[in-house]
Amino acid sequence: MNEKKAVRLDFPFEAEKLKKDLQGINSDEWLLHVNTRLYHGDWSALPLLAPEGTLELHPIAQITSTPFDTREYVPTPLLQNSPNIQDVLSRFATTMKTTRLLRLKPGAKVGIHEDPDFGFNSGELRIHLVIQTNPSVIFTLGEEEVHMKEGETWLYNFSLPHGVENKGETDRIHLVIDCVVNDWLKELINMGR
Repeated sequence: MNEKKAVRLDFPFEAEKLKKDLQGINSDEWLLHVNTRLYHGDWSALPLLAPEGTLELHPIAQITSTPFDTREYVPTPLLQNSPNIQDVLSRFATTMKTTRLLRLKPGAKVGIHEDPDFGFNSGELRIHLVIQTNPSVIFTLGEEEVHMKEGETWLYNFSLPHGVENKGETDRIHLVIDCVVNDWLKELINMGR
């Protein structure tokens, strides 16, 4: 797996159904991402699966990811009220850890950075399901631009330099899942393009 930069996974889902789950969310429920030095504009998140014990803490503790964390991950109230997202997550045959919605508002930019614990040679990977986007979202991985469409599922080698900018006029919203590498996920990667 280590020679790949990005893999589009054969994991179809209906973005329009997931958008229905988002309709009941107020704009002020989104939490600004904790790493404020990394971005400008509005990069925010909503927790769906969070480490047990963090639901009583500040919600920001629910969206930060700790690789190789052995705590149990439990549904947040938002996930419990999102039947279409629940349906998609039920199809994952691996251990899911921090799972959240990430939103990048128009004009926002996440600077180039690396996440070494989520490379293809690590035991955990980060998967993106594209719920909402626009053609003016520019995701850079290494020296290349990767263009994603609604309804697509992507896996990236996040140990490489990467960043994203929303130059469009609509929000970019992804369902982002940190999960443990197992045989099911390896097969999904090997079948990807």
